[in-house]
Amino acid sequence: MSSPSLLDALIQEIRAAAQEEAEAIIRKAEEEAQRILLEAQERARRAREERERRLLEEARRIVEREIAPRRLEIRRRIYSEEYNLVAGELKRAIGEALAALRGDAQAYRRYLREALRAALRSLGEGIIVHPCRGERELVEEVARELTSSNPAGTAQITVGEEVNCSGGLLASRSDGRAYFNATFDAKAAEVFERLLPLAFQLIREG
Repeated sequence: MSSPSLLDALIQEIRAAAQEEAEAIIRKAEEEAQRILLEAQERARRAREERERRLLEEARRIVEREIAPRRLEIRRRIYSEEYNLVAGELKRAIGEALAALRGDAQAYRRYLREALRAALRSLGEGIIVHPCRGERELVEEVARELTSSNPAGTAQITVGEEVNCSGGLLASRSDGRAYFNATFDAKAAEVFERLLPLAFQLIREG
């Protein structure tokens, strides 16, 4: 009777050990499966985030390609409108200043005198002066005053044909190789080119 009992006990012990080993293997398999699942989920999450990041970057590039030309066009339009506004106001102010000068007989006479002096300094003592239309007599008077006040008497001013201009005068050397433009049109352009950058600088600083 003792032998079967011992055999039964041995069988039970073997079964218990096998059951314990099987449970340990199952637990390890479950843990491994859980680890693999978590790693797969993490990889999937990273892949999804990377895909979303790439899609977002691509969308941004597409939007930038679409917007960039429009943004440039808007900037050009703003600059053009700003330039036209500032340039228009500056031209108007210069025009008003020249009109006021032209309307003041004494101030305009002084302008013609200084223009003749500048022409003599620039071109030499012998010059031909072309007045604006309708101002020949006035320019001749100013030229006579200037030559008569020259102590050395070397200033030689010949009044030539009238030209189309709104004020001032145009002078040249007798050989026609050099000119001195003191017309209002030339002075307006000169003042405009000099003051326009300053006007924009004041706008930027303001």
